[in-house]
Amino acid sequence: MSRYQTKKQAVKSRYSAWMIEEMKVYQLTHFYENDKFIDSVEIKDLGIYSSKQLAEEAIRRYAKLPGFRSLPLKCFLIGECVVDEDAAWTRGFFASDDLARDFESMSECFDEWLGKRGSIEESWADDNY
Repeated sequence: MSRYQTKKQAVKSRYSAWMIEEMKVYQLTHFYENDKFIDSVEIKDLGIYSSKQLAEEAIRRYAKLPGFRSLPLKCFLIGECVVDEDAAWTRGFFASDDLARDFESMSECFDEWLGKRGSIEESWADDNY
């Protein structure tokens, strides 16, 4: 293999890596509030497309189908994502149990700081707390 071919392959490899980093896809999602249940949102992931135009064409197809056609077009959402890039939850997440436990710990600290003696429930019930 000649030196020229090696450099050419190196350039091609770097160019290919750059192209992959910049590759975008478009996720089509359908969502609406379900009136049958309180605070209920129905979410359907419908597809991932290589261009926004293809995602928009998919909306036109889906909008004619039962269920979808009875809801407004604003229920369709196209999200742009970069391939091989973290898109969400990059700082982690807290489960609801973690939040409740943290809230209790924080309340205990406030009670101590304020010089309150009593249960956490009494503190939470206090309108001046």
